[in-house]
Amino acid sequence: MQSRLDIYDRLTKHFDAGTALYEKVILLDGAIIALSITFLGSLSSRFTSSHITQAPHLWIVSGSWLLLVASMYCSYRTIIERHGAGIRFLTRISSERHQYVHQRLGAALRGIASVIRGEMSHGAENIQISEMFQGLSEALKAEGETAIKKMDDFILEGKKKYREGIYAHLAIGLTISGVILLCVFTIMSVRILF
Repeated sequence: MQSRLDIYDRLTKHFDAGTALYEKVILLDGAIIALSITFLGSLSSRFTSSHITQAPHLWIVSGSWLLLVASMYCSYRTIIERHGAGIRFLTRISSERHQYVHQRLGAALRGIASVIRGEMSHGAENIQISEMFQGLSEALKAEGETAIKKMDDFILEGKKKYREGIYAHLAIGLTISGVILLCVFTIMSVRILF
């Protein structure tokens, strides 16, 4: 069980590092949009009315902004998926721990049932103590198996719901594409000005 917790600690650090990366991608996308707005402001002061008609490449800026905003969304989804994966793994560890406790308690109750003999009387009924402990052991075993099945179903549902990696690749690709479009726009604008 301790090795599972160590694995969880390492995976948590890995998830946090990946989450920090995509948080930085969101900040980078926002900064790129802000810089491009500033660049457009400086260009508009240099363009005269005759140059504006010669600048049909301005549509590139809106396309790059669209790509950068889509990258922000994909980065956000990647962060959410990474947290979900960590929660699913922690749930799995918790269910295994739950099963382990039920098994140990069941074994202890079986041991008690084999040592203690006799019966208790409750009103008109006589209850065998060993049978009572044996019944508790079986009930704990059934409850543990039910809990494990529920946790497995929860984990499978989470895996089906999200396909990890798609949003992560899109986030990086969209950021790169947006930056390339803004570079093309900058080169075209400098050519028109000079």
